Amino acid sequence: MTFQSIQRSPSPCRLLPPTLRLVIPHLWLGLLFLAVLRLQTAGAAILVVPTFSRISVPAFSSADYGTFEAAWGDADGDGRPDLYLSSLSPGSGQFFRNTTNGFVQVTEGPIFSDVVARGGAAWGDLDNDGDLDLFVPTLGGDLDTLYRNRGNGTFDKLTLPEPIQGIGHGSALIDDDNDGFLDVLVANGGGAAQQPIVHYRNLGGTLLTNLSATPLAGDARNFQGLALSDYDLDGDPDLIGASDGGACLFYENIDFQGFEARTNGVFGTSSLETFTATVAWGDYDNDGDADLLLVTGLGPIRLYRNDAGHRLQAVTNAPLTVGGPSFVGSSGGAWADFNNDGWLDVLITRRSGTPVLYLADRSGSFREPVDSPVLNQISGGNGLALADYDLDGDIDMLLPNWPQFAPPALVRNNVTNYHWLQVQLRGTLANRNGIGARVQVRATIAGQAVVQTREIGMFDSAGSQELLAHFGLGDAASADTIAVYWPNGDIQEVNNVSANQRLTITQDGQSSPIRFLPPATTFTNALDVTLRSAIFGTELRFTTDNSEPIATSPLYASSIRITKATTFKARLFLNGFPASDVVSATYLRVYVFDNDGIDPAWREKYFGPDFRTDPRAAAYADPDNDGAHNRQEFTIASDPLDPASGFAVGVRAVPEISFPSVIGLTYRILRLDSVFGSNATVIGEITATSERSTYIDLDAGTKANPAYYLVEPKR
Repeated sequence: MTFQSIQRSPSPCRLLPPTLRLVIPHLWLGLLFLAVLRLQTAGAAILVVPTFSRISVPAFSSADYGTFEAAWGDADGDGRPDLYLSSLSPGSGQFFRNTTNGFVQVTEGPIFSDVVARGGAAWGDLDNDGDLDLFVPTLGGDLDTLYRNRGNGTFDKLTLPEPIQGIGHGSALIDDDNDGFLDVLVANGGGAAQQPIVHYRNLGGTLLTNLSATPLAGDARNFQGLALSDYDLDGDPDLIGASDGGACLFYENIDFQGFEARTNGVFGTSSLETFTATVAWGDYDNDGDADLLLVTGLGPIRLYRNDAGHRLQAVTNAPLTVGGPSFVGSSGGAWADFNNDGWLDVLITRRSGTPVLYLADRSGSFREPVDSPVLNQISGGNGLALADYDLDGDIDMLLPNWPQFAPPALVRNNVTNYHWLQVQLRGTLANRNGIGARVQVRATIAGQAVVQTREIGMFDSAGSQELLAHFGLGDAASADTIAVYWPNGDIQEVNNVSANQRLTITQDGQSSPIRFLPPATTFTNALDVTLRSAIFGTELRFTTDNSEPIATSPLYASSIRITKATTFKARLFLNGFPASDVVSATYLRVYVFDNDGIDPAWREKYFGPDFRTDPRAAAYADPDNDGAHNRQEFTIASDPLDPASGFAVGVRAVPEISFPSVIGLTYRILRLDSVFGSNATVIGEITATSERSTYIDLDAGTKANPAYYLVEPKR
């Protein structure tokens, strides 16, 4: 874990000595003073309104006045976020280094020399080599482009094997298959045409292939932007696409196996509003899950609160969603704690109007828009990109100018009242930037325990944000706990962290250059196992016979289907020499299921505590070859491993009810004592684990004489 400290003096109100209250001569004056002191220090009733400054950037005078989106990323590793601007009009690339002497445009290399029309950009370490690469979606006729960082902030242009000639209006990098490498999603279409979201799969470095046979590829819309979040907290990132015409589309990630469209069950309504320019996720009510902001270009802002059941419920009574200025022409929106009080605020940009800032009121709602002289002077802009560009502990903003004829606006935040904390991640098992990780900070703010949640690189604002988690801490001089939920499932905690610093947390899991997907687990009938290498250019060799992999062992090429218990051993080789330790994973097949008519205690008695993965313990297995399977042996209480025991006791015939079933559905078994009887007795329930289920009526002939059975799904 490394630290980079950026200190800031506390607010003057915290310098008042608490003993001063003892010199107040009158009790009522003393109580009044205490009340004022409480308001100043705890901020119980005072909402700090940030002030802003418009920063003159001489280098921007050469920027194209058609800037559509912006992307922040520390390309040269100096700790200061650099800036890339995308322009809708064909021209040279606009990449600006953020130096101690201001912004300097880079005028060499392929990023500058490529003359294309660009709709967006996204930074991320696609090859996990420690520096940020740049993905640029382009507009019609031109091909999406990937620029690989050489390690010093200069770039090589890479040719994609299956590039797309789409109308790219924004992109996002996310490890959607959990293999440790960032994949790419591109929102296509915009207001020009209906096109699908393009899904590039990272094959282990910077080799991207287009996945053309997915649900995403079949849904064409006027996609203006997209955003990702693990909204249901099941560990994988889910996706929503903002459509410039027609309803938004929501896709759920199914255990990192792919996206599936969800048309209902997630939102309170069957579909989302039309003409949505931007979608953005953020935990505005500090309850631990991500809420959704929809910026609509033809109507009011939409806010959806994520409830306890992970359904997104429309919020209609917040100042953000009713009244206020006209939001016609809105194009960008993002969550950020602009005043560092511990609650997320909302910034909206409009193509025909000034930016609008709503501050959270710390109760799960918002105050009326902030009256800012600086923001009121900025006329129009497509999106926005947020970063602490000057490293002073607050969130600044870059406002692109399109469609106005003016340079982009860099706006500096001047808030000084409260403490702050910024967290950067360095993945070892997960992707290097920790994109997709959830970071939670617990601190005591204004006398109350507040838990804030951020997701790294998972949101959209018609722009690309700095890859870190920013937390306002209010009057808290330290955070009690920082918890990181890494994309690969690791959980890491850091305690008692001082405020006013940018903290880097390195993943401390047992780092391995080889990953098994899924991780070692149990399975029922068959399982496809995928092996991934985190070291580009090596050969991945494996065995399944418990021997050590050598340079001539089978070379991994594609997923492997197994139908029985299997132990994989794998190792990386470079030029015939071992390049890693041996990594193993054992997969056990499950042969025993609940509600199959056999008491677990009986199985454990004969097959041991691990009977579920013992093929001898299956319901229809006959391990002693005496002609009676385990279900029959259990019924007559005989020894399933003794071929003679089954004939030592009398055998009583009992009914076995067999019926077709739907896996996962629960059925009730009813017994009638006459064929024409109207009274049915429920004798048992069974949850189906296969397409045919059976139930044995052990009481038949002793406690009851059945004539007829009924089977019905349980409602």
